[in-house]
Parts: sequence; structure tokens; C-alpha cells
Amino acid sequence: CVHKKITPLQGSPGRFRDEQIYHVLCLLEDKLSRKDLSPLVVVQIGSNDGDDAVREALIYARRHYASIPIKVVLVEPTQRNFERLKKVYSSTAAFQGSGFEAEFVHGAVCDDCCVDDRVKIYHPRWSIIEEWYQNAVNFPEKHPKAFATPDGSWRQKWLYELNSLDPENLKKNFKNSEDITYDEIACFKAASLLDAFAGGRADYVMIDVEGFDDSVVYSLDLGRHRPRLIAFESKVMQSVRPEALYDVVEFCGQRGYKAIGPVKANHVCVRDDRAPAQPAAPARLTTPPATPVAPATPPAEPTKPYYPQPPPTKPEPLPEAKRLTAPGTALGEADKKNGNVAEWYLTNFRVRFAREDGSWFDPDVEDFGGTPCPGCTADERTP
Repeated sequence: CVHKKITPLQGSPGRFRDEQIYHVLCLLEDKLSRKDLSPLVVVQIGSNDGDDAVREALIYARRHYASIPIKVVLVEPTQRNFERLKKVYSSTAAFQGSGFEAEFVHGAVCDDCCVDDRVKIYHPRWSIIEEWYQNAVNFPEKHPKAFATPDGSWRQKWLYELNSLDPENLKKNFKNSEDITYDEIACFKAASLLDAFAGGRADYVMIDVEGFDDSVVYSLDLGRHRPRLIAFESKVMQSVRPEALYDVVEFCGQRGYKAIGPVKANHVCVRDDRAPAQPAAPARLTTPPATPVAPATPPAEPTKPYYPQPPPTKPEPLPEAKRLTAPGTALGEADKKNGNVAEWYLTNFRVRFAREDGSWFDPDVEDFGGTPCPGCTADERTP
């Protein structure tokens, strides 16, 4: 349901602008099929001002899946957006009354960035963005395309979403260092967040924290909380820290999750609930088995994986590896700085870019209507 979109959904929603909406609706459809009317728990880390696809999904859910209560935990680090987030949710008619509960958390979530439970979050000076907005309104002849959007909103409103634990992530949009400031805010791990605000469990965790999404995933206690779906933005990581993306995918895989991606700007980790195969009964032994000997040292618990060195032999690249690491692409340039490890992973771990049934998944075609593997030969395009 999450990536094939073949499961019928209540109300026939059609195609939404973002995949997060399907994630929420698929979870609701699954709960209905199992006659599970317990609350759907959604945790969004990086909620911005609330005017986004997650809110659209929750509105749709209240209209067409009203029999299932919803609890949502919304985390936003910047004070300006946090105040607007509360106003947007409190003024949404679909969220009023019984069956819907929202928790608002002002703070940052990460694995190892907290110092005495505090952290600095960097963002642009809001006065600068307000000035740019007013110039677009007052001088349309200088900014003729400023409001040329489907809903007529300001084209640059995404600037309000910018915030990061690293000020360097803002400098490509703001060249002057004095245009960037910071707030010192509360900081905690995602596992503590779920315990304190979500009742110790979550069905869906959505993460969008401007390139530090892997740190949030690492701070989840996946052995204890076991969310059904984890979606995190991977576009920034794939561009500037490709090895971090493969590490976090491996981290989830070691803990019983199957990674799907990239799907537009995100990767999705789906909890694998398939029961393990039952071993066949052993044949009758004619001699008693030897007494088992305990290993000299117990096996280590899985920790954060770090990518291995590429093998000495170079296998033939798969189409996805060639396309994503092509010269001139952001990932290709970043890959040069990391010993071509991205190309090696893409070549050897094709499952990360395949569907559940094993068929090939090309996001350029399925999400954007582009040409499959541009520049590839006919043989390279064949899965």
C-alpha cells in the first residue's frame, strides 16, 4: 500500500502531493482490516508551521476514518514556527472534538547533539525574510513571478522552514553571517520523546530536520517502540553525506525494517512483520550430539554501521548506480570525496531500489515522469 498505491482507500483520494499522506492512510486501512480501533499514533519531528502534507493526511483521516482515534505529537525547534503550528492545528475544524489529540513539543531531537539537554538551533533572521516578502508585495513589477504558484502563495515561503543544527546548511541561501542567528532550546532523544508524549509507542514517525535525519533515527529505540513506518528526508544526505544514508538504512535493516527509497525526497523504513520460517524437525540421530561449547566471547550487539571499504574487484554497475553517481550530479561530486563508496553500495545493494515483489523501481519515471536511466544502454536499462 505504501509504495504501490493499489490498496483501495476510503473516499477514493486520488493522488496527493506528498507520499506522507499515503503512509497515514495505509496505516489506517491496515487497522480497519484487523478491526483494531486503538488510536493511530503519529509523531512528526520537524513540523514547521503545520501547513503541510501530514496535516492534510490527518484532515482526510478524520473525514473518512473517523472510527479510529488519532494522537499526533508535533515537534518544532524554531519559536516562530512553533507558535504558528499551534494556531494552525487549533483552528482546523477537523481536529476539534473527541477522537483527536495533539501534543506540541518545542525542542530538537537527535542522538548525540545535546549538551546538558540543550542545543543551539540556527535559522535566518525572520526580519530579513519579512522584508523580502514585503518587497514582493509592494513592488510586483520587480518581482513578477513572486506569487506565480498554484495556490497564489509567495514562492519563497519555504525560507521560513530553514533551520539546522549546523549554520553551514543555511549559508547557501544567506551569504552574510549576520543574517543567521540561533536559539538555545531543549534537546532530547526520540526514544524519550515517545515515552513522554506518545505513551511509549508510535505507528508512524515522520522526520524532516534538514540533513540530520539520521541522528534522529539513531535516537529511536527500535527494539522497544517498533513503529510500523519511519519516513525520513534523505535528499540532503544523499547529496552531501551519501555514506550516512547507507549507514542509517543498514541500521534500520539490522533491527527488522525494510528500506524503500528513494521515493521523491524520502526513504521509508517499513517494519517487517513476516513470521520467521519454522525449521524442519531434525532427523533422528544415531549418536548423541556433542555437548555444545559456548563461544569464547558473546556476539556484539549491532551498533551504528559504518560503510566498509569497496572490494578489490569492481563489479559491473547497475543502472541506478550509473544514473545517481553520474558526473555533474550532486551525489556524483560528493561520491568522489568519499572514495566512490556510494557507487559501490548502489551497485551491490540493488534491493534498496526495488519493490517488495522484486521488480525495478525508478523514481525518475514513477514520481516525475522522466526518462529511465538517461544515458544508459538498452542492456543497462534492463533490470
